[in-house]
Amino acid sequence: MKHHFIAGIVVFATTIGAANAQDFDYGVANAQATQNAYMTSHINGLVIKGMVERGSKSGTSKRPVVSKGATATRSVATIYTPSPSVTKSVSDSLVARLEKTSPEQAQSLQRALAKYNFVTIWSALVAPYGLKTNDAADALTSILVWSWTMANGAPNPTTTQTLGVRRDVAQILSHNAAFSRMNAAQKQTFAESIMLNYVCMNGAAQTATKSGDATKIKAIGDDAQKNIQNGFGLNLRRLALTNNGFVQQ
Repeated sequence: MKHHFIAGIVVFATTIGAANAQDFDYGVANAQATQNAYMTSHINGLVIKGMVERGSKSGTSKRPVVSKGATATRSVATIYTPSPSVTKSVSDSLVARLEKTSPEQAQSLQRALAKYNFVTIWSALVAPYGLKTNDAADALTSILVWSWTMANGAPNPTTTQTLGVRRDVAQILSHNAAFSRMNAAQKQTFAESIMLNYVCMNGAAQTATKSGDATKIKAIGDDAQKNIQNGFGLNLRRLALTNNGFVQQ
């Protein structure tokens, strides 16, 4: 929803403090713009569907359940060594898209991105759930779980639930032909495009929640559902999030 994205730029550029990550808000882009930002890898949506198994809300499944207190297992296939130039390219790409519709707001966004490190803010937001930087699996997990939460009006996930999804995401990316052909810079672009979108949408949701704007909260949830549906072919509103990851209801 473009009006959320444009109106929020001012908030992002003028009132955000790096210590207040939850207030990092320049709104939500429309579904197509957001999809373009984090679908850099062109991961096949049908492959992503493979993470979902049929089961009950209790999480009954053939997959091993992630135990409480577990930590994510890192795979060399999804890890990358970050480059500042790639991070700048991700930021510049978003600014360039915005310039096509709102040059003044694009300039405000550019100044804000020069001042605040969105990767650092993303890291602070997801660290409590066991996710880390420099790993594409963690980035993709963050947007899938966050989008599910918003689309379903659900409470914050647990670390165990998040790592259940991450286990499946890591396995899927590690065996995906398109992803396996990516070099480090391409993996970083994929991951950090997701991180930037996560930070933006989370900030918009936090602002709407603080103001009690139920209409905007619903709109953000609808956008989250559309983004994942269009990008990965997953209907988040037909999934349950369990300690074993996503299962179909």
